[in-house]
Amino acid sequence: MNWTRSVARFVRTTVETVAGVVGRWKRAARSQPGDGVGHLRELPPGHLDLLAVTNGLVGDKLSAIENGLDMSMALEMSGVEPTRRVCFFVHGLMATPRWWRFPDDDTRWYGSDLSEVYGYTPVTALYNSGRSLAENGAALSQRITEFVDSYPERIDEIAIVAHSMGGLVTHAAAAEATEAGHDWAESVDNVALLGVPHTGSPWAKFGHIVNEVVEAVPIKPVSALASLAAERSVGLHDLRFGRGIAGGADRFPNASYYLAAATLAREPGVAARLGGDGLVTPSAALGRTIWGRSVLDVEPAGMRVFNGRGHLAIMRSPDVSEQLVDWFAPRHPETDAVSA
Repeated sequence: MNWTRSVARFVRTTVETVAGVVGRWKRAARSQPGDGVGHLRELPPGHLDLLAVTNGLVGDKLSAIENGLDMSMALEMSGVEPTRRVCFFVHGLMATPRWWRFPDDDTRWYGSDLSEVYGYTPVTALYNSGRSLAENGAALSQRITEFVDSYPERIDEIAIVAHSMGGLVTHAAAAEATEAGHDWAESVDNVALLGVPHTGSPWAKFGHIVNEVVEAVPIKPVSALASLAAERSVGLHDLRFGRGIAGGADRFPNASYYLAAATLAREPGVAARLGGDGLVTPSAALGRTIWGRSVLDVEPAGMRVFNGRGHLAIMRSPDVSEQLVDWFAPRHPETDAVSA
């Protein structure tokens, strides 16, 4: 039948694509030994995106068996001169650093704007979003420690901009760095968290409940599908818990925190509150429980809801960039004079 040939062709094409990606990765790995996953950034964007999705879905399994597709935590400094101000950018679930780029101008992103206005040196993270938040947080803390130790300048100020799961990884990194007593944690001045499910992702919670119900259905094909879904990565599971998964003191002691939420609705209202950006509700992004209690001590001036955009748009919008520039205005003019 025609449909069977179509399915077979689709499967064959998919397998060949994945095999091609693996082959390219292995060749790049052999040509750049000891480079962590930095060489993965040289892959075509579509291939790197495929690897990011694969890591988000089953990255914990890849890591456990030391598979070559495990995108372990790596940092890359964008091609600018090192300054005394550094801003780290941490992407979210199944994403890559290129997602920070503006859709209509891929030369512009939050890092380039903050570099131009305040002299920040932008540094992007690339990591396996299927690993646990605690593991990725510890890895981010360690990579920043190594980065700071090898940096050619004295760093006066550190900022972090994180999107979605990246914000939860940042919380975990703060807990790890604080407990370990890393000096750089004291230098973190600004932390902007964009579309981060601080109180847990409602869709992840809903999916878990549905999975529990479906798995109990006494029909083998249905329960088998539920069992397959339950095999999703620990990173996806962790999204149900939000900030609570980090535990301990998960704030940088001297940092000002800023929270941004997005809604698909163009006007405030019930639809905006309930639907949010399609994945994260405003209340979760602003750190509020269903009872209205705030789990983050952030002043109203440090919070903003952006209407009329989805979950990904908040990480690459000009007006969000303008807000970051406003939030990150130097609080120490004397430092500003020597940092640029």
